[in-house]
Amino acid sequence: MVSSVFFISFLITSCVLGAPEVSKPGLGTITGSTVSYNIGNNRSEEVDVFKGVPYAMQLTKDQRFQYAQPKPAVSDADPVFNALDFGFSCPQICSPIKEPAEELYYGMNFGIYKIDEDCLTLNVYRPNNRSGISLPVLVWIHGGAFLSGAGSDYDGGTLAAYADVVVVTINYRLGAFGFLTTENSTAQINVGLDDQLLALKWVHENIDAFGGDQSQITLAGAGAGAESVTYHMLQEENKEYFQRVIALSGVISEDKIVKNPVEVANVFTSAVCESEDSTVECLKDLEIQEILEGPVIDEGSILSYFGPTAEKEKESIDDLLKTSMQATNFDLMIGVTDADASIYIDFLKGENSDGISRSLFSETVATISNFYDCCMELVSTIISNSYNDWTDPDSDVARLDKLTELLTDWFYIKPVTELNRARAASGSRQTYYMVFDHKTESSEEESSEDMVPYIFGNPFQSKTKDLFSVEERILSHQMMEFVKNFVYFGNPSYGSRVQWDPYTSDEKYLYISIENNITTKERYEADRMAIWLDTIPQLIENLKMTVKGAQEVDVLGSTLSIEEAEDVINGLVYALIALLAIGVLAATVLLAQRNKPPVVYDMENKDQRSEIPSPPIYTPPSTLQKPKPELMAPPEETNSSYNNHTYAYDENEHVYDNQPAIAELHTEPMEAQEPQRPVSFSTFSGTDSGVNEDEQERPDSALAALDNLAYEDSP
Repeated sequence: MVSSVFFISFLITSCVLGAPEVSKPGLGTITGSTVSYNIGNNRSEEVDVFKGVPYAMQLTKDQRFQYAQPKPAVSDADPVFNALDFGFSCPQICSPIKEPAEELYYGMNFGIYKIDEDCLTLNVYRPNNRSGISLPVLVWIHGGAFLSGAGSDYDGGTLAAYADVVVVTINYRLGAFGFLTTENSTAQINVGLDDQLLALKWVHENIDAFGGDQSQITLAGAGAGAESVTYHMLQEENKEYFQRVIALSGVISEDKIVKNPVEVANVFTSAVCESEDSTVECLKDLEIQEILEGPVIDEGSILSYFGPTAEKEKESIDDLLKTSMQATNFDLMIGVTDADASIYIDFLKGENSDGISRSLFSETVATISNFYDCCMELVSTIISNSYNDWTDPDSDVARLDKLTELLTDWFYIKPVTELNRARAASGSRQTYYMVFDHKTESSEEESSEDMVPYIFGNPFQSKTKDLFSVEERILSHQMMEFVKNFVYFGNPSYGSRVQWDPYTSDEKYLYISIENNITTKERYEADRMAIWLDTIPQLIENLKMTVKGAQEVDVLGSTLSIEEAEDVINGLVYALIALLAIGVLAATVLLAQRNKPPVVYDMENKDQRSEIPSPPIYTPPSTLQKPKPELMAPPEETNSSYNNHTYAYDENEHVYDNQPAIAELHTEPMEAQEPQRPVSFSTFSGTDSGVNEDEQERPDSALAALDNLAYEDSP
């Protein structure tokens, strides 16, 4: 009996068989190990395993928060690299530091190994005895909320053996080491995502040495890994490195982007360096453990400090998901569970709670509502009313269930549905949508990665096989079959007895459940999705239009907003003020010119000029007559003298008074006189103008001529 148990155990246990080797110019020579994997039905397949292969240059404190550099080419003279052990896991809060390189188990994954900053390695699993055959490749990016996880979490051997594909799992920097940024060279942006891309480039360039086909690469991930693969799917420069995408329990969206990364960096640095004046440079001198003790979750919130950051020169993630052709150039297999938000629920409720308080529920609703800047109160009311168990509104347990629905919808199902609809409307490559509704029987609670162990064949692996039932092993076979068909053909149901229709306008999806079988359904959670994708956007739009209408006025026959109307009115006022200023200035100039005294010549001092005020225009009386002496104005102060003749201006009568010459000169009728020659300036200046010297010496005659001329010229 003992021997038969041992024999059965031997069949289902992986065993090391040999030492495979790969070699390529620039890559060098790498040796691994050959392991036998049980794939069910009393079958085992051999898989060549290469662990801890570096894809980047070694990282040290000096490269902290900086982009990694590709590993330089290896020469033939370099020693053989023995890829027998997993490399360091990247620094994270979930594991001890500098422990011996032995597996640490938690959940159904294979654990985190000792951690170090020099952690950028990958692991390759390839079916044995496939020389000369190029196999499709699946590159897996692990989840863990960008805070934890490693490529060693997932043993890709069973999937490689069952699906006959090359499986690659990778490490990338996490938490502050991978996503703290100042958006400049001090701490560069999204270095964790750049690590992933660097690994993907390495696979594209070198996977042929391991029997992989670089033209058939599928990029896959779950949780934060799914967010990562959909992020890479949107980047134009990445399209040559993979052709298909598998995203499980996650899609990148604007809601998951860190909005204020520089502020986060300042808060984190102040907390870790214990000084508000500290800069990120301080972090470069600290030990790993000191940095890991820093905050990772925004206080009073469900949002992590660390994750992908929007790049300023690029469109928003939501716009890219909806409109970018890059999102439509890949075949997509995408799935969710009804417990995807469990990672947030575990954090919120703590270890000893079976429910959620009303205040904690309200705080979570407020966090989500803050993403809708224009209408936070409106959105908060809609969410609170929609996700409330009205049959038992005061129950903390019922509230926990509703909060799980809320976070699953908002973080996972909503962005997945938006992406699926955008792809269906664009006529893109095929999208295959599944809803996985099964909780492992041995698991105490649902997990956001419930479907992942079935894809990697954990029910058949020696370390975890006892956690699964016979029905769950059958389910694992089906899930691996879906992956195999998708990686090979871009259609998960190709050649399968299960029909999986692509997602189109009818929104079909594959519902996967042991209890209820595998069936095709339509419009997953349509009522709840209508809240997020129809009701809230429409109410926000209506509110904006109402506010806009209330703020519009008619100005000069045009409908303008309050701000625009104010601008127009202000412009008119400024223009009026400018016109008034110009008018005042013009009037001032004209008045000054009018009041300016004329220039006359002093006959006694011919080289000098004197100025007298310029009189107003002369207006004679209607009948020219001799002024009455008693009406004559008394003599005023002499303004100018000329040969003892005095001129004065009577302001009341508007006539000139010549005392005594003018009055005496015009009291009697004038006798006919010979025509006088025109008076010119030369007459007074003494210059030769045809007048004899005797005339020049008789100023009285000249004055009389001037008076006669003035009189005759009067109107």
